[in-house]
Amino acid sequence: MLKAGIQHDLPALPPPDVGPRASLLPFLADHHLPYVVPALFYWVISFIFHYVDTRGLFSKYKLHTSAEDLTKNRASRKDVIKFALIQQAAQCTLGYLMADDSEQFVSPQYAIAAWAQKLRYCELLLLQCIEYAGFQSAFTSKGSGPMSQTVIWQDDLGRSLSNSTTGPIYLGDSLASFSDFEVTIAKALYWVLIPLFQYLTAMVLADTFQYFTHRAFHVNKWLYSKQIPSFTN
Repeated sequence: MLKAGIQHDLPALPPPDVGPRASLLPFLADHHLPYVVPALFYWVISFIFHYVDTRGLFSKYKLHTSAEDLTKNRASRKDVIKFALIQQAAQCTLGYLMADDSEQFVSPQYAIAAWAQKLRYCELLLLQCIEYAGFQSAFTSKGSGPMSQTVIWQDDLGRSLSNSTTGPIYLGDSLASFSDFEVTIAKALYWVLIPLFQYLTAMVLADTFQYFTHRAFHVNKWLYSKQIPSFTN
């Protein structure tokens, strides 16, 4: 009953206009970017570090002196480039095979309206939970009795809901049925918070995989002695 009542009070969204999205680059489809861009950035950053190292820039900030570097078991630049290209070739091949060129998208305006609708659902749920706890907000109250401190605390939430409508939404003006607060939070979720969470999650997964793979070659004697020479010979 609680969920059904809330669903009835939500602004109705029209059917989503789903379709392909224009690529960011005219010469490369978006579904290839997740494995092409990291490889390109790897070489850009590597050349920057190589330039800094060979020019002796910021040498006072190095963890090891040049004399200490010469005593290490160092791989040649040729071997490093060879192994990096082999690893990237494997990653790009896997990425190409898994890329999905049939992915469909909704418009940003519709997606923001959908997030605003979810936020409205949470607001209505909070108000109904407060009512079930024995309080009545200024938004839901129909009487003129004295308001408690809890009602005053809810005033901003009730005003946010009462200043917006619950009529149907049209894509031409899809955010008209929501308050400024709801639209602002929905835009922040769509443009900033969700992409940031996705990026950080992908970065943690990729870096964790890279770390433990690299560590395995140093900890496991068989991998270090058998597999590394096979890539560098």
